[in-house]
Amino acid sequence: MNETFVFNRAVMLDRLDGDEELVQTMCDLFVDEAAGYVENLERAWTGGDAETLRREAHTLKSLLATYVDDVGKAMAHMVEVHAKDGVVAGLAAEVEALKARVLLVAAVLAQLSGDR
Repeated sequence: MNETFVFNRAVMLDRLDGDEELVQTMCDLFVDEAAGYVENLERAWTGGDAETLRREAHTLKSLLATYVDDVGKAMAHMVEVHAKDGVVAGLAAEVEALKARVLLVAAVLAQLSGDR
């Protein structure tokens, strides 16, 4: 899944009752925290820690859904389900793809913040 991410601000704004300031704050927060999410995924995967990997993927699933990223949400869900079953070793490609997706979403959100 090497798809682009197009942020749908209108949908997110609608979900947050039209609170433009909250949308901007949440976008800025994701940009600030993205590297940490990626690091946590990597550490859990390389450490073989299925429970932490599951938890991190679950968090990202919710976050990416908040930013109206259905592709990223599906990627995180796949990692979460496999990690819940204790599968870590066979998830290299999926974890790498999810990490890349998090960084892509953060880059798009950062660019939009810069354009404001």
